[in-house]
Amino acid sequence: MILRVLGAKSHFRRQAQDRKFYDLIGEQGERVLSGYEYMIVWKDLYTTHGSTDDHFYRINGAIGFTNELYKAPFDLDGDGKTTDTERMEFNDVVTLGRQFVPWTEVEHPQYGKVEVGGYRHDVGRVPEGWMLAEEVHRNSAFVLFHARHLPKLRFGEVETERLDKGLWRFEVPVVNERAIPSMLAVARREKLHRPDIATVEGARVVASGLVNDTWLDKVELQKYRPERLMVPGVDGLSARTLFFLLEGEGEVTVRYDSLKGGRIERQVRLQ
Repeated sequence: MILRVLGAKSHFRRQAQDRKFYDLIGEQGERVLSGYEYMIVWKDLYTTHGSTDDHFYRINGAIGFTNELYKAPFDLDGDGKTTDTERMEFNDVVTLGRQFVPWTEVEHPQYGKVEVGGYRHDVGRVPEGWMLAEEVHRNSAFVLFHARHLPKLRFGEVETERLDKGLWRFEVPVVNERAIPSMLAVARREKLHRPDIATVEGARVVASGLVNDTWLDKVELQKYRPERLMVPGVDGLSARTLFFLLEGEGEVTVRYDSLKGGRIERQVRLQ
């Protein structure tokens, strides 16, 4: 099983924007982990409270999964059911009898003659030794795929336009090359951590904001402290364009500071 939030139906609903990032990683997990199923904990398994995945998501604003390792391949005829005969055939033919200890009569100091035997305690919960390497490798590959899609930010092409002597319109896209946003929707809604912060040094920031529509030239201006533009993150595999109205000349430094996506900066000459 590849398990993800939420643990309980009564918890607040996960933001629709975040679901697509869970799905991208979880569905890839189903592809690389043969026999695993991507599941919602409360809906497909059972209700949990205080699980690790819920903690990651609801407290830290981070995407996490729990992988329940291994599913014993006892269903030999593929009908979706496992019979005692199939379990014994797997033991006899595939594990060469390792899993099952024949019943043997022994003398117990308290109960007298008893029989001991049956399936070993590790049967069905962990892979056989010869299967373990593949199981570990595939799960490691899933973890690395998840890690690869942590936010990776870079600046796109900067555009500058002289509006008046010493007055410039300055726009710069911040591109996220990976699938996980630099700030999840749940983090914005519940204010789990600070937003991303964009600044420009080397010129006076008269105004700043977010470009909501580049074609219609719609900009949502920040009301206070334009020199410290608060950005509600950059979605996965997308970009967000920042707007600054600058007063000055020469070279400026634009910086972007993201709690989840790291820090980037670039020097730009106003021209």
